[in-house]
Amino acid sequence: MANDTSRATDKTPITTHAMWQVAYDDFVHADIMARAAREDPNASRDVVARWERVRRIRMATANALEFLITNESDIDAVIAGRKKRGG
Repeated sequence: MANDTSRATDKTPITTHAMWQVAYDDFVHADIMARAAREDPNASRDVVARWERVRRIRMATANALEFLITNESDIDAVIAGRKKRGG
């Protein structure tokens, strides 16, 4: 069987912005679904609560990624400092 490496070169590189965009798009989807569940008179309380929980989790993920991207140099400096101290 031949080693097919052509697939790997065809893929778009994953950038920090692309990761954030995926997380943000997931949040937007969850927000839409949570709003739809709240407005649906036939939706059970469990369904509404589940979508609200999913919405909060996805918002937190997008916010965490944004924080890490925005503060990347500061985080790298802290990690480098800990490595120097042996911690």
